[in-house]
Amino acid sequence: MTGGSMSTSKLRLAMTVDDLFMWPGLPFPEGSSPQTVSRQLIDAFANNGVKDVYAFSCTRPVEETRILPEVLDAWCSAGHHVGNHTHYHCALNWCSVENYERDMDRSEVLLRPWIEHAPTKYFRFAFDMWGEQSEKTDRVMLKLARSGFHYAPISMWFSDTFFMLPHFRAMAQKNARVIDEVEELFIDKWMAQLKSQADGARAAMGRDVTHIALIHGSPLGGATMDRICQRMLAAGVEFVPLEEAMRDPFNAVVPPLTERRFRNFTQKWCEVTETPMEDMPPSMLSELGSVLPIPGMDAAAVFEKCFLELGGGVDGKPVVSDFLE
Repeated sequence: MTGGSMSTSKLRLAMTVDDLFMWPGLPFPEGSSPQTVSRQLIDAFANNGVKDVYAFSCTRPVEETRILPEVLDAWCSAGHHVGNHTHYHCALNWCSVENYERDMDRSEVLLRPWIEHAPTKYFRFAFDMWGEQSEKTDRVMLKLARSGFHYAPISMWFSDTFFMLPHFRAMAQKNARVIDEVEELFIDKWMAQLKSQADGARAAMGRDVTHIALIHGSPLGGATMDRICQRMLAAGVEFVPLEEAMRDPFNAVVPPLTERRFRNFTQKWCEVTETPMEDMPPSMLSELGSVLPIPGMDAAAVFEKCFLELGGGVDGKPVVSDFLE
């Protein structure tokens, strides 16, 4: 993003949110909660005219608590919607398709009161990983078709799961200066990745496409979403509902690629068409580990602990490199 404006024509984009309750094994830091973060997101979207935002949240972290209905009631009362994202949030790569389907069903039972009120029944693969074998992907797609669900891919993400760890560490140390610095760096990198992914998709398709963007329901996401929306509006972004974005074949057609790594639709289409993307994911992510280091709170340690817990619920065997590479 140069000079605060898009370098080409207006970008149309649907915002979506993942994991309002975070993941199993990754609790909210002291001073934050699903209630406070979801309210920050609701307010940010209201302030910037972003409507009909779908939230895709694994349900294990709040199973049998009042947090789940409290957060989702408020989310839907604000005009937003809920989709299925599995119960434990284990990637299809890491478990059997039978266990994955049971995990989908387990979450749907808990989320049904809110899913039934959404304009469209959507499912998003955990980690947006569609499986390391095409046969597993095909099984899940058949299940979706039989149960009346559409898939909801991601075409733009912004590395917020990596930025949230130095943000966590700064919150733990009550270091307001570093909290502000991490937030501003994240916002700047969001805008750079927005341009990189928009340019890559345009080059791969030979046209402008409508994108589906992701923010996670973390304290970092809650604290920055209002400023991010303001920056995107100033850059010429037009926000549209997910249903409108799904009418674009860029999102509606599944890229003909079986990929076990953490890759969104833009990255996959660029790989299929051999289209380069500039600095995506950002090369500077490796530098984030040096921000207020705390033993056991680096990316590899946090994700390994978290993945073991979410994998344990479905007899899965997480491979951390799938996510980090």
